Amino acid sequence: MFGFSHFTAQLTVTAFYALLDFATYRLARLWLSRGVSLGVALMLMGAPMMAFWGRQVMLDIPADALMSLGAYFVVRFIRDDRSRDLALGVALTLAAIYTKYNVGFIVRC
Repeated sequence: MFGFSHFTAQLTVTAFYALLDFATYRLARLWLSRGVSLGVALMLMGAPMMAFWGRQVMLDIPADALMSLGAYFVVRFIRDDRSRDLALGVALTLAAIYTKYNVGFIVRC
């Protein structure tokens, strides 16, 4: 849609970087207050390696974003026992594994 360029690839990674921030906030929000959850999300985004990967055209940030969203929906399934949350969690985790196969080793643990 936007063509093949470094800018377009970087824009995609930046969108996944924002999605990772949102997923981290929502996951932390399941246990923590709003302020502390915001702090957790900002600390993750400010970590040196995450900030570095967020500026690179790599698949680490998209895989982490999808894995975090998958974890969020699996935890919501455990809390609320809604099958829709489990299906979303599994689908997002599989999408993370397809994005970068190393996620499979993290999921296995």
